[in-house]
Amino acid sequence: MKQHFGGPWTHLKLTVLKQYLTRYVLALKNQRFYKVYIDSFAGDGTIATKTGLVLEGSAKIALDTEGFDEYIFIEKSEQNIHALRNLCDSYPTKTVRLLSGDANRQIKEWIASAANIRGLRGVAFFDPFGMELAWDTLECVAETHALDVWYWFPLSGLYRQTPRSRDKISDDKIASVTKLFGTDQWLRDFYSETPQMSFFENQPDYVRADVQFLEKLDERPVGNHLSCSRTTLTLAPNRCTVVFALFCSVKS
Repeated sequence: MKQHFGGPWTHLKLTVLKQYLTRYVLALKNQRFYKVYIDSFAGDGTIATKTGLVLEGSAKIALDTEGFDEYIFIEKSEQNIHALRNLCDSYPTKTVRLLSGDANRQIKEWIASAANIRGLRGVAFFDPFGMELAWDTLECVAETHALDVWYWFPLSGLYRQTPRSRDKISDDKIASVTKLFGTDQWLRDFYSETPQMSFFENQPDYVRADVQFLEKLDERPVGNHLSCSRTTLTLAPNRCTVVFALFCSVKS
């Protein structure tokens, strides 16, 4: 049974991706690069939103974009791999590689295998369902000096993993967020100590950082190889809580 998720922000995210891919291949049209598109959490090619809309997913948007020499779709769900295979069969002239398994492992293995590709350029799109993308995977991508990155960052998942009280965060949640950011520095910076002491334990109280601080945590350069510009998408126009942020890191 297909899972329903997303909303108006999903359509906006996919629109931004489609426009970027179109302009990307146009900009490189007359250059002799081997251009790849990598989708590390590719889904099944469509997105059924909670509002009842069925949208073309990132994989189909990419396949409809002329100009890439190869398309690489990574999925750990065998059901989604089957659906992607059926989708790709309808594009017989396209060179497509389907990789099944953990996205962090698969993209690192692909990068290692692509080390000898001359003139490699491409776009890597990361849209994890939760906090599945590890920071060291982004570092590995950055070290190629060849791939632009679009990362749909799960701020909502980060909120769920980080309770307002620092004393209530469990070891497994600390490990999960540390994997996301690639360092445990976030724990020291994330919660600020209040001037007053806890009433019951005679210990300092802590205040969790706001959304602006959370976004700044991910503004740091990745391995000093990528320059970053960011677009932040809100849940709905009448709400102030940011639940996702769309980051674009462009090869420098």
